[in-house]
Amino acid sequence: MALVRELLHADIDVHYLSHITGHGLLKLMRPRRELSYKVNHLPDVPEVLEFLVEQAGMSPAAAYSTFNMGCGFAIYSAAGSGREVVRLAAELGLSAQVAGTVGEGPRRVILEPIGVTYDSEALDLAPRHERSDE
Repeated sequence: MALVRELLHADIDVHYLSHITGHGLLKLMRPRRELSYKVNHLPDVPEVLEFLVEQAGMSPAAAYSTFNMGCGFAIYSAAGSGREVVRLAAELGLSAQVAGTVGEGPRRVILEPIGVTYDSEALDLAPRHERSDE
């Protein structure tokens, strides 16, 4: 990925990278650490996702934990470096924004603009084995 290469060349302190695909913004808390992810800016939602959410009658909490809702990739970088990450992305023709902050605290994602919070249990993706004695 060209942006990752540019971030490395620019000597930006990148802590983590994550695709935001299945399981939506729950993926922000994929690192297994007690960190709180506070998102205070969400991107515009693509029309196709708005349509799917509307047709399925999904709540914002369900939509943002199922679809990426316009977020394709997350870059976790050192405090104060977000604007430089956004500038480098723009130079490559990519749309990016400083979406929020990461801090010590309970493992959770807080989506301030829509009033939704996901606790760590929401990202429990371990397979469930149901046993039937029938």
